[in-house]
Amino acid sequence: MEVQKIEILFTGGRCAPEEILSGINSEYKIEFTIDPNEDKNYDETTICFLNPRIFGFTGNLEGYNKWVVDFLLSEYSYLTKYGLTDLELVFNVYYTDQCSFEVLDSTSLRKLSKYDISIPVNVFQVSQEEITSMLKGTFDEETYIDLF
Repeated sequence: MEVQKIEILFTGGRCAPEEILSGINSEYKIEFTIDPNEDKNYDETTICFLNPRIFGFTGNLEGYNKWVVDFLLSEYSYLTKYGLTDLELVFNVYYTDQCSFEVLDSTSLRKLSKYDISIPVNVFQVSQEEITSMLKGTFDEETYIDLF
């Protein structure tokens, strides 16, 4: 089984994350934010967005990855107005047996090619129990049971 967690990291500027987030129209979850006005260890604002589902998994990655593309197409211009011009898509991939995945399909890559973007990939081999623990509470019970 394979599970992905894609983090969309925007960094730049010195604006309070709360001010920026109030103008986002897309559905999302936040992994973390850094406000350089409150934390003097940082020089720039950072916001880490997640798909509202948090994880994508074998069999439903197409819709999960589509959210990333749709979010960026919808929100990129707005976020860059606040100076958030450094963009990373961080792919965290967890697998139990074999690791073989497509970062993004060709259509998605074409749509995102107009942005200055980095795509680091982290790959972790984990046990079935660890994947079960990661996903528990993320999906409704019926979807969770269907996974296993």
